[in-house]
Amino acid sequence: HYFIQNIKLKTAAKMLRENEEYNISDISFQLGFSSLNYFGKSFKEYFGMSPTAYRKFHQEQKENHSI
Repeated sequence: HYFIQNIKLKTAAKMLRENEEYNISDISFQLGFSSLNYFGKSFKEYFGMSPTAYRKFHQEQKENHSI
């Protein structure tokens, strides 16, 4: 169970970094999480920040490297 969930969370992180057209609820649904709340809680436990904060952090990193 944890192994599969970790793969889902890593996939979600990749989607958040690389696919800005997907909103967080789309990602949660596509990866089969039972609810958006559960996805957010699981993501924060694994990565130490919410999906929104994770996406924002990586967008800022991209912008800083493109200057």
